Amino acid sequence: FSAWYCHWADWWGDYQKNKEGLRETIRKQILFPFKYRFNSNELNPWPYGMPFVFRLGNITGNPGERTFTQTPEQIANFDWWIEHFKKDPECRFILLMARPFFMNCGWNNKFFESRSPEERKNCELDLKDTERITRQVDQMCKERNYPEIYWYYEGEIDNCGIEHVKFALRNAEIVNRIGATSFVTINGPLAYKMAPPAFKHVWANPATPIDEELIATIKKHGNKFGSHNSGDSRFQAGFWLWRTGAEGKYQETTFCYADYMLPYCLLPWNYNTSLSYPDPETQGQRPSLQLLNYRDGRDDYLYCHTLEQAMKRSSPETKEYQMAKQFLSDLAARIHVDQRKYHLTKFDGIEATAVVSTDEWNGFSFERYRWKIATLIMGLEGKK
Repeated sequence: FSAWYCHWADWWGDYQKNKEGLRETIRKQILFPFKYRFNSNELNPWPYGMPFVFRLGNITGNPGERTFTQTPEQIANFDWWIEHFKKDPECRFILLMARPFFMNCGWNNKFFESRSPEERKNCELDLKDTERITRQVDQMCKERNYPEIYWYYEGEIDNCGIEHVKFALRNAEIVNRIGATSFVTINGPLAYKMAPPAFKHVWANPATPIDEELIATIKKHGNKFGSHNSGDSRFQAGFWLWRTGAEGKYQETTFCYADYMLPYCLLPWNYNTSLSYPDPETQGQRPSLQLLNYRDGRDDYLYCHTLEQAMKRSSPETKEYQMAKQFLSDLAARIHVDQRKYHLTKFDGIEATAVVSTDEWNGFSFERYRWKIATLIMGLEGKK
């Protein structure tokens, strides 16, 4: 779980009159996931008020000649975000939403779905500026020893058909060409075929679909697979994620819909997927069942990971090692990589929801597996 999809509360309250109050609100949002040992390292500076509170730079110039600069105050603003992200000791990268970042800095470099047919056709100057500014910002981040920047230009690129996929690939070419790190989320058959060779990090949801072939193709090109919107259940967050070998999970369920967009949090999708709700007693946040599911699933994953690490420290010749190896092999064989095997309803590739069967993967089986894994770990470590 190495990234959160967070709509920061940048449009909440009278931001122009109470900048420090809004900074405190955002600070709490960043830190809240740490209580449950999750990361909060997505920098998504939407422009609705954010330029007044956290302006991160200036993009100026004519089309084809745009450039990025910062004032001392804007440097401090950028550092503020990074310092808070790094309060998490496991913050190994920052997922930078590139287009919202550009908008924050004064350039409305539109998402593909927001472009008119004419804008989609005539985008060469935008791509030229994209390359120059990406290079400038990425170099700046490296010079300041920020965590690695994952450049997230386009997400769920099957949503608008083949032209969207091709546009995303052109942005990936730019990012890769300048020596930066490209990232994408995918959710359909077009990107299934076209994204694996192009992006350094390809994070898919089950509508893509996720299967053995997709993961193998991504790895064949030297890139890394991750999970995107792969479901709200404990199984999907834990044992299934372990089975795929994913480098991380990016779940598009949010903290901030519920807290700062009332009454919109009561709409079915927001209400059912929010990870926290307002806490009237503390004026803070209270975890939802979804967040607790993720936490329990994450811990299931860590049980498997801990067993694998214990095996690395042990001799393959021992009986305990062979028992652990056989158990993990049997466990992997029981888990389908393709989640469609478990879905009781059709998976929605945009909303990323489907009901999962609990016939096999339920609270009883989770605890039995944990007990067995703990027993194997203790055997490897020579404990009774």
